[in-house]
Amino acid sequence: MLTAPAAAQFRPKGGLAKGGLILPRKGPAGREATQFQRQMEKFQRMTPRQRRRALNALPPERREQFERRLEEYRSLEPDERQRLARQLDNFRQLPPERQKAVREMRRKLSEMPVARRRLMAGEIQELRGLDDEARRERLNSLEVKERFSDDERQMLSDLSSVLEPED
Repeated sequence: MLTAPAAAQFRPKGGLAKGGLILPRKGPAGREATQFQRQMEKFQRMTPRQRRRALNALPPERREQFERRLEEYRSLEPDERQRLARQLDNFRQLPPERQKAVREMRRKLSEMPVARRRLMAGEIQELRGLDDEARRERLNSLEVKERFSDDERQMLSDLSSVLEPED
């Protein structure tokens, strides 16, 4: 129950970050974030007994990894967790082809150099707080056109529109 895979806030190794977003990760680890979301959702619907059994059934490495990510999730403020849940719900309401496109953008974002991803993340954060018209104006501004390629601006547009605006 973490976030739409479109999220782009950054920590060095990925995972949860301030602002209710998850860092896209390179390669198989990027898919892992989506798997964790599904596992977390399932885990939360289980009884305590079922949770213990499910954790005990995991291989030691996966169990440790899941428990570590679970602890990160639990350490978030309640409003952060609610925002993550809403973002995931927003993502799930997208048509399958749009979900696929967002996942592909997330993959491309994760393959960018760290400095570029951070620049993109900062812009996504800024765009999140804007209404649709202001977002369009920002994306068409000279400043954004000079800082980002056409492909990056398209990614910014698509990813920022999937995320819920900041409060």
